[in-house]
Amino acid sequence: MLRWKLFLITTLLSHAAFSDPTEHFGSLSETVASFQASEPVKSAPMPEQARRFGAEILEPISPNGFRVWLNPTMSLEALESIELDPGWVKNQPRETGECGPGRSRFLKSPDSDSLLTQEWYGFSWFHVANVVEDDLQIDDDGLLRGVTVKIFHEVTFLPGSCLIVLVSPDGDAYFRMGRDGLRVSDEPTIPNLWWLEEYVTQEMLVIEMFDKTLVIRTDTEDSFQGPVPTLKNVRSARAGMLNARLGR
Repeated sequence: MLRWKLFLITTLLSHAAFSDPTEHFGSLSETVASFQASEPVKSAPMPEQARRFGAEILEPISPNGFRVWLNPTMSLEALESIELDPGWVKNQPRETGECGPGRSRFLKSPDSDSLLTQEWYGFSWFHVANVVEDDLQIDDDGLLRGVTVKIFHEVTFLPGSCLIVLVSPDGDAYFRMGRDGLRVSDEPTIPNLWWLEEYVTQEMLVIEMFDKTLVIRTDTEDSFQGPVPTLKNVRSARAGMLNARLGR
């Protein structure tokens, strides 16, 4: 199934800067400014309304390639009402969860010098990524699923922020960017020799995902992005224990 390929809405629903889209995105123009500014642009709070997760749709551009279009303020009801053309894919609602970045911005659309917008199905969307590889094998047991995307995205974790990090047997670190907004379980199944760590930043941490990035999904539809070289220093002593078990 292709619906799990979509993951980027979570980058806009981070715990601090974008945890509540109805508070921070009063209009489409403010949303564009927020994506491209180093600090989030805030509008006046809007009246309480239906819970908004945001939405992503995939436009097919080749047999295995898609453009990812994002609307960060769409309600669940509006998302469900859209009837896509054949070949298009709709993602499940996404949210960040308890641990996430304080700031998030897309610098531009892939293959463009700016962040492109377009109307699809009566709503305005941002072109935030391209899917370039899919159905990647991540672990021997098939518990994790991967896609490669082309993206120009920057996230900032402020001092004291928590990160959930997925660590591979080789020590590569992938940070959790989002979760299924309608999930029924918070406990993903992790393959043997992989593990999850919760890490609290001691200082500001900026992660730049430029050009190609690997996105890993768990069986609970948690999404992790990376690998991030700057996160290797957050690994615990378990990395050394695993290397010893593997005879390295």
